[in-house]
Amino acid sequence: MTVTVKLYTPLRFEDGSDYKEVVLAPGATVEDALKTPHVVKSMAEYKQEVYIFARDSVLVKEDALLEDGQTVSIILYPTGG
Repeated sequence: MTVTVKLYTPLRFEDGSDYKEVVLAPGATVEDALKTPHVVKSMAEYKQEVYIFARDSVLVKEDALLEDGQTVSIILYPTGG
């Protein structure tokens, strides 16, 4: 199945884009999408940070199941005072 991974600023893929389609096995989860090489490289600089995940604009946890055609958004958790 194919899902779209969307990164929100300051996260970006190596080519500068904020969207990538990734191919995953049926029954894959948000966590599986996070383990794809493009996503791992994009998140490396912020590895210790906390992330928020959304599946088709609905907040979910890493164990949320994905379906073909869905979008997974990865958002760096806002910090500050």
